[in-house]
Amino acid sequence: MTQPADRAREIRTAPPLVADEQAVLDRVWGEVSASQIKAAVVVLTFSPSDALVECLLRVPRIIDVVWKTPSGAKHGRNPGRLSFRLRTAFVVWSEDFAGLRWLMLVVRTGAFRIIKISRRGLRRERALTVRYVGREITSRLVGRVLRLLALSDNAVIRRLAVIISGARISRLKLASFPLNRMQADGPIVYATGSLGAGGSERQLMLTAKGVHSRSGRRVSVVCQSLLIEKNRFFASELETAGISVEDRSGVQQGLDQAESLQASFDDGSIRSAFSRNPQLADLILFFASKFSMERPAIVHAWLDETNIAAGVAAAISGVPKIVLGCRSLSPVNFQFYQPYMWQGYRQLARLPQVVILNNSAAGARDYADWLQIPIERIKVIPNGLEFSSATTPAIRNAFDASGDPVLKGKRIVGMVGRIAEEKRPYLWLEIASDILKKRSDVHFVWAGDGPMRKDVEKRAEELGISAHLSLLGLISDIGKVWASMTVFLLTSRVEGLPNVAIEAQHFGVPAVVAAVGGAAEAINEGVTGVSVAGDDAKAFSQAVLRFLDSPEALTRSKLLGPTFVQERFSVQRMLAATMSVYGLETRAS
Repeated sequence: MTQPADRAREIRTAPPLVADEQAVLDRVWGEVSASQIKAAVVVLTFSPSDALVECLLRVPRIIDVVWKTPSGAKHGRNPGRLSFRLRTAFVVWSEDFAGLRWLMLVVRTGAFRIIKISRRGLRRERALTVRYVGREITSRLVGRVLRLLALSDNAVIRRLAVIISGARISRLKLASFPLNRMQADGPIVYATGSLGAGGSERQLMLTAKGVHSRSGRRVSVVCQSLLIEKNRFFASELETAGISVEDRSGVQQGLDQAESLQASFDDGSIRSAFSRNPQLADLILFFASKFSMERPAIVHAWLDETNIAAGVAAAISGVPKIVLGCRSLSPVNFQFYQPYMWQGYRQLARLPQVVILNNSAAGARDYADWLQIPIERIKVIPNGLEFSSATTPAIRNAFDASGDPVLKGKRIVGMVGRIAEEKRPYLWLEIASDILKKRSDVHFVWAGDGPMRKDVEKRAEELGISAHLSLLGLISDIGKVWASMTVFLLTSRVEGLPNVAIEAQHFGVPAVVAAVGGAAEAINEGVTGVSVAGDDAKAFSQAVLRFLDSPEALTRSKLLGPTFVQERFSVQRMLAATMSVYGLETRAS
């Protein structure tokens, strides 16, 4: 085995490394020195520095270093033609080595064998590449079958699927992890998927800012996704308020000090409980390391996947207060639903330190029915909205920064939100088509973007209404859109408590909404809004025309909408309720 002195001489000209990357180099060097391999590649599941890549390439028998970038695989050396030699891939991971994306990266290196080594700790696993591929394909197939069964119309089949998926999770005794009462005066950590431009993310931003101001506690936000431009829409506002914002990659670099803390967790029990979802298991252990280092008094998670991951992590870390923020109906109504969520939520709901929140009574009932827990177990805190006092509902002549002006003399029927399946954009276009048959002075606008934008453009052409439709994309000053709108139209298939319907009424714009989830709770029925059941385009168009054809109804909405919103959905009311859930008092000014 290479002695330390020899090793020092061989890399004496190598550039210096930070402690975390030095540990990676030491680990790889030790593995290579202890093995009899003739050639190896190193596959990194994190973005390395140039210095680390250079140092790894100086290790004897390492012929290449490969890592993933948004634009594809990157190599430390020119890989040349793919040839399957008797080489080994050392996979150094900071997130779990799972998913075909990393396996295909290894396959392309020509490695026939994989040795997984953790970025921290001494965990090690080895197997033939073909075995990893087979295991991954089998896991995906089983997962998809269970997901389909969990969405079955047959209640017995649904129950069987979630029981099978959650069997191992049910054996995870979260109540056996002691609470750390010494953390009662600690900081508050919010865990979320991202800080992109969405209604739920806006509520997190308002909550974190308000709690930070009222409590005087140190507050931080941790995101699962990388804080690239599209995922950090609200990050700057939080940072300006003195709130730390970090993503998973950034936090991971600072967890060297938590290595011994992570080792104290029962890695095996967590990975066994979530063996069908290894990436979720790794996310749980990541959050657990973060919480053990941060020692928060309160962890408030946001949305379903993060609720499970951060909730379990907070429980095994001894966090005294765990808040799970459910922002809509239960996940079985959405495409992202995974069968593990049912048992994960049920295990967390058994803990006395866990509080489950929802922003609508309809959402709370749906979660309670789905989880088969008492409705009293879920507290309802409606969304809070905050508007600049300088913004008034004065009509503007144009609002599209790209140069598409509102035509003079036109009534504007609009939508603000993602162009996605759950918003039923085809139904929205059918309503537009029906209204245009009755009134030619109406123009339709949709502020927002999404995966169905091209589909919407094509469908509008088929209906012959393209000239009457403006797709505005993402708008930075959304107040201009509201100020130019006559009626707001929301046709969602599923909703929690839609912020956009509340915002519309604040600007004096009547809201016609689909009667799903908590949408009806967001309007003053028959006064500043109307809810429509079902998917009949004519019923929706009649509701819209009820306002368009009545100047009195429009005037009433303009006068009463802002008052309704202020009384029911103020940020102050939302923050007071949240502070009560946390068990905190507002500090003196």
